[in-house]
Amino acid sequence: MWNDLKVALRGIRNSPMLAVAAILCMALGIGANTAVFHAAVGLLARNIPGVDHPESIVSIHRTHRGSCCSENSYPIYEDLRRQTSVFAGVEAHYPLLSVTLNDAAGPARIWGQVVTPEYFGVLGTRLLAGRPLSAGEPNSVVISHSLWQRRFGGDPAALGARISLNSGAFTVVGVAPPEFRGPDLGVGADFWVPIASLDLVMPEHPSLQDRSAPWLIINARLRPGISLTHARGQLKSLGGRLAREYSGTDAARGFIAEPASALHPAYRGRIAQAVFIVATLVGFVLIVACVNVANILLSRATGRRKENAIRIALGAGRGRLVRMMVLESTILAILGGSAGVFLSYAVLRVITSIRLPVSLPVEFGFQTDWRVLAFATLLSLAAGVLFGVWPALRASRSNLVPALKGDPPSGRPSRWETRDLLVLIQVSLSVVLLVVTSLFLRSLMSANATDPGFRTRGILLVDVDPRNSGDASTILERIRGRVEALPGVASATFTEVVPLGLGSRASNIRRPQDQTPTSPPVRADVFRIGPRYFETLRIPLLGGRDFHPEGESPDTGAIIDRAAAARLWPGEDPLGRSLLRDGRSYRIIGIVGNIKSRTIGDTERPCLYLPLPGSSRSEPSPFGFTLAVHTAAEPLLMAGTIRQTVHEAEPLLAISNVRTMEQHIEASLLFPRAGAIVFGSFGIIAILLTSVGLYGVTAYSVARRTREFGIRFAVGATYWDVLRLVTVRGAAVVSAGLALGLAAAFAGTRVLGALLYGVTPKDGVSFAVAPLVVAAVSLFACYVPARRAARVAPLIALKSD
Repeated sequence: MWNDLKVALRGIRNSPMLAVAAILCMALGIGANTAVFHAAVGLLARNIPGVDHPESIVSIHRTHRGSCCSENSYPIYEDLRRQTSVFAGVEAHYPLLSVTLNDAAGPARIWGQVVTPEYFGVLGTRLLAGRPLSAGEPNSVVISHSLWQRRFGGDPAALGARISLNSGAFTVVGVAPPEFRGPDLGVGADFWVPIASLDLVMPEHPSLQDRSAPWLIINARLRPGISLTHARGQLKSLGGRLAREYSGTDAARGFIAEPASALHPAYRGRIAQAVFIVATLVGFVLIVACVNVANILLSRATGRRKENAIRIALGAGRGRLVRMMVLESTILAILGGSAGVFLSYAVLRVITSIRLPVSLPVEFGFQTDWRVLAFATLLSLAAGVLFGVWPALRASRSNLVPALKGDPPSGRPSRWETRDLLVLIQVSLSVVLLVVTSLFLRSLMSANATDPGFRTRGILLVDVDPRNSGDASTILERIRGRVEALPGVASATFTEVVPLGLGSRASNIRRPQDQTPTSPPVRADVFRIGPRYFETLRIPLLGGRDFHPEGESPDTGAIIDRAAAARLWPGEDPLGRSLLRDGRSYRIIGIVGNIKSRTIGDTERPCLYLPLPGSSRSEPSPFGFTLAVHTAAEPLLMAGTIRQTVHEAEPLLAISNVRTMEQHIEASLLFPRAGAIVFGSFGIIAILLTSVGLYGVTAYSVARRTREFGIRFAVGATYWDVLRLVTVRGAAVVSAGLALGLAAAFAGTRVLGALLYGVTPKDGVSFAVAPLVVAAVSLFACYVPARRAARVAPLIALKSD
């Protein structure tokens, strides 16, 4: 085996260009698949960093009539802690809230969690310094390693220091390890405070006695020897008991327990579907790459016919010859796989650095673990062996006497060879990938060209959170007034959620007379806004009036868009009428144009607008507010002046996430842009690999038929005759691949409908352009060796035998 390994390594060294080509092909194919597997593991079966034995931790959600899922109330947490025996501990936490940190460095907006005292104990998180939270210290805080470095410079004296969070003073009692940012996927917490300090960090919070307020995430650690199935059985019994005991709030409600490392059940299905689609397509890329490597190895084996014949003549068995060649292909695959792992890691680092259109601290840190490395290793070995065996078997069957004489392979090939079938697969898969690429590119073009229904130029957005600095409405109005008085500012307003941003809230709205089971409500996005909102964002007022600048009672004023009016009062004038939202009555004072509220692909989504000064008292904002400023000059040139004005109006108010509306829109197009980039990359890689493979097949065929071409020239064949003879064979392979690829694409692209914007999965342009591109590139790859064959001198061709 050692001698075979040395021979394989020497063969690679003697053909460096072919080796590099094979390694690059495998790196692209294995790297793309490893990146997708890496992301799938991180989303669907992740490890929770900084947690001891995460496989023992389960997340508990509420169900209603079997549908999943909602979070839990504080009384439910108490029930689980006291009335279950399968858990070693139960913790509850509010997943994310923002506070203003005030210290010598100035105000800063940071995000963290409110937790029960068992939080760190249940998770098994060992703090880097200090101790966990305890029940008897409501004004204590544990800070993240990142915050410790940013605000304290990593000074050990930070333990015991007093910091100001909102209006309360807290003592730092611990520092979390660097890898721990909380157990929730995508959330990066910077602090943890006990639930006893809820009034200080979250003044407007649900009552701890309200059983019907779902606001807490609950995790529990299974006792040793207890299975998840056993725990689910006890939770089912507890759910039935609570439903009988609290029939007013817990009727028809139960529990569902899932591994804490798994994705939330409400989102798992859609994300798993997206991962499956991407995995299928990158699998196509790997097949194309492997077929290309097989063709490269076969071409190399053809060039080594004499060497292999000498080995056989000296007594080497066919089995040993195959083993040496398979070992060589496996080495190439392992080298390609190693490069692919680094490539996948680089790709994921770029992906995780992308900012989402939201001010929340969203983090997706995909960590390389043994599963990813094992997947890449097994994929490399499988690719090396499976796609190395066939070229090795072909090479080991060489005709000994012509090979020892050094004669080139001769004879006219059969109508369809295995190499042709492999290229046919490459062409068909390339068509599928390019159709998908074209769909996503056209989707992105459609998204960029779509009118969102509001002003996108000349708007500066600034996030502020005055909820904990006093009366939020008064502070926001004071800031708005001062900013609006600045030279170069046309108007200013504020809103809870910016259109096309994450975090929108939705509610059921209906007419008062439609309160029957046969009259389903209309689901509408709710925007709570400040004065001059429609003027600032240039959303047309189609009828009625705007809110009064001084604000209105939430019971008397509401504005709807044209889509909501058409759904509730088709063909009628809704002005002056009433609508119900969550049991409360609103009088419609105005109608505005439709906007793209959540995604650029929205189609006339109903929207309800409420005056923020009034509604903020009854429905506190979970994440703060955004100041929107319409400027005559370039918005970013005004950013410094606006920052300074806000700071002068409220010195202790943190300012964050300053950006233009155009930047916000750009971020909101992340998913269609990512789809275009990812699938575009797959398509380009596939077509390049296919063209190389087709070139190799044609060149191989030309080499075998050199003497035949000489004879044809000798009996009167012309340049065009030989050129046509060679290209027709390649064209036949390409045509068959195009037909097969179009059929596969037509059958498979239907699953992409939910991911496209303004384009159907059967888009005619995509199905016309993709095969034309593949055909053009493939036929050019056939033409180059065909042209070389047609230019060969007859005498040289006849001497080749």
